Amino acid sequence: MSKVFLLAMSCLFGVLSTAQSEFNLSAHFGVGKMSNSQENDWHNMQTELKTRLSFSTDISANYRYSFDYIFLQSGISFSYISGKQQESLPVISVPSMNEAEIISEKKLSVYYLGIPITGNFKWNQFDVGVGIKPNFRLTNSFDSKTYSTNPTDGINQAVNSYSYSGGNNMRRTDLGLIGRAGYDVNDWISIELSGYWGLLDVGNNFDQGVLYDIMQDPQLSESRTQKNRQLLVGLKFRLNNKRETTSLE
Repeated sequence: MSKVFLLAMSCLFGVLSTAQSEFNLSAHFGVGKMSNSQENDWHNMQTELKTRLSFSTDISANYRYSFDYIFLQSGISFSYISGKQQESLPVISVPSMNEAEIISEKKLSVYYLGIPITGNFKWNQFDVGVGIKPNFRLTNSFDSKTYSTNPTDGINQAVNSYSYSGGNNMRRTDLGLIGRAGYDVNDWISIELSGYWGLLDVGNNFDQGVLYDIMQDPQLSESRTQKNRQLLVGLKFRLNNKRETTSLE
């Protein structure tokens, strides 16, 4: 038994001795969505919801451990995401019978500290990888306002210029799948394309529907989920090691 253990350990140390480590910094910028489940809810045709593209930026420090064609990478990332959404409700004023819309607009900004973990495959100057990324909310803020397109007419006066702000109301943690692809420009710089597909509802009742926004009545609250989906492009800078060029031939 001891001989088997010694043989296994010698093989492990032999593999580790051929591996190379690398430390790098990367900066990414991109767009995405705080996807709202209401957008795909065909059972509720009363309102129209539009989630606008969100702006996102990500700065990370990564440590990479390479074995020939394969390398593992993990680190710490700091992310900032800012997004907007708008929901409209068609109404008819009484007694004028004029048509109008009540509109609810929301803006959300959130800061995350993440730990990306990826397994990657490399050939020549290209590499691709997949993995997971737990995100931990540092802080967030939001602004919401509800108004009418015809504020001087009948019932619409009640919702004219109603607004409120708040913060730290989102879920504290998120978990997502990540994918990435890179190309080595030279020995020290790579171009990267990466994506994040959030799996958890991070909204924590951030959006409860335009009817709730107007009346603030819990009975009018709708259960909605929000998930973080981002696509980013950026640069990676190697700080302590030149690139490894590996050919499959």
